[in-house]
Amino acid sequence: MKESLRKKTVIEENISEGIEKEIQEALQKKKYIVDTNIGNAKYKINLAIYNKKLDRYVLGIEIDSNA
Repeated sequence: MKESLRKKTVIEENISEGIEKEIQEALQKKKYIVDTNIGNAKYKINLAIYNKKLDRYVLGIEIDSNA
């Protein structure tokens, strides 16, 4: 049973990585600066939009891997 749960988790992670990449690429096409995995070791935001003029992140996007 543990193998099937692990397999399901790996598949879900791959799906969320694919969605994350699609969103990142779409935002970059619109000239946004997009960084990935922003945060500390325990908690990270999947995608973050950086504003050069303000010199800070202005939007964080968290992608639920269980969706």
